[in-house]
Amino acid sequence: HGTHCAGTIAATANNSIGIVGVASNINVKIMSIKVLGGVNGGTSTAKLVKGIRYAMSMGVDVINASWGGWIDSQADVTLKKMISHSGILFVAAAGNSGTDNREQKCYPACYSTELDNVISVGSVECDGTLSSFSNYGADIDILAPGSKIYSTIYAF
Repeated sequence: HGTHCAGTIAATANNSIGIVGVASNINVKIMSIKVLGGVNGGTSTAKLVKGIRYAMSMGVDVINASWGGWIDSQADVTLKKMISHSGILFVAAAGNSGTDNREQKCYPACYSTELDNVISVGSVECDGTLSSFSNYGADIDILAPGSKIYSTIYAF
C-alpha cells in the first residue's frame, strides 16, 4: 500500500514509463516510516507517536496518514496532541467503509474539523467518481485518486 501511494504521489514524469505522480513537478522526497504491522496489520498509539516523533526529528513536512481507523477521539488525547503540536501536515485517509464520517468518525481524518494541520481525503476512481468503499460527508476536505489508479507497481 505504501509503495503504491508513494508512486501515486511522486512518480517521476517524462521518463518514458508512463506513470506520473500528482506531485512529480516538485522536488518530492519519500521517507518510509513503519507504524503498522502488529496483529492483523494493527498499530498502537505508542507506535504512531514514535513514528511521528521520528518524522519530526527528520524534518518531515507532510505525513501521508492512510493508517486511519475508528477510535474514540476523547480517549486518544495523546495522539491528537502529538499531531497538533508536530508542525507537520497530515494528509489523512477519510476511511474505507463507505460511511458518512459525521456518523462514524475515522481518525486521524476527523481531526480535520479541529486541527489546522489535518486534511481529510476521500477516494475517487480514475473517472472521478467516489470509490464505493470511500467514506464521505461534509467533514471530508478533498477527494483524491484512490482506486483503479495506476502507480509504479500496478493498479489498486
